[in-house]
Amino acid sequence: MIAALAAAATLGAAEAVPPPGFTLTVTKAGTGAGTVVTSPAGIDCGADCTAVFPSGRSVTVTTVDGYRARFTGWSGDCSGTAACVLTMTGDHAVQATFNKLPAPACKVPRVLGLSLSKAKTRILKANCKTGKLVRKASTLKQKGRVIAQRPKPGTRLRNGGKVNLTLGKGA
Repeated sequence: MIAALAAAATLGAAEAVPPPGFTLTVTKAGTGAGTVVTSPAGIDCGADCTAVFPSGRSVTVTTVDGYRARFTGWSGDCSGTAACVLTMTGDHAVQATFNKLPAPACKVPRVLGLSLSKAKTRILKANCKTGKLVRKASTLKQKGRVIAQRPKPGTRLRNGGKVNLTLGKGA
């Protein structure tokens, strides 16, 4: 009798149906790149993603900004810009919008007195480009160095704005 009960209990456990799960579907929108992840793990994607979570489970959906892109908000079953917490009592669909950040502006650096290579490096780091190069008579000490620049240091230009340089030729 005890053996029959044990066999029935084992058989019942093997035939037990797991609790139903519900589907979470994530899509991305906007002009920028980013990633959407969930906790507990299930979704870690950059495009369209779907995962099934157990019924009643609390799922936190968060975003990771992409290169020069920012998360701007949720739509669907989530709203706002904070992490979204969903209770899986039914299927859910959310959309994450990421938009590109504008290119950083060029702020003209001071390069007077620098060698051409150092001036070019500093100009590039400031999100600018080297424009026209002119060589002009100068003292021997100024040979190969920047003796004038246009526009002046501190001027703001669009990204990639050009900085013209005058280099000393020496005597």
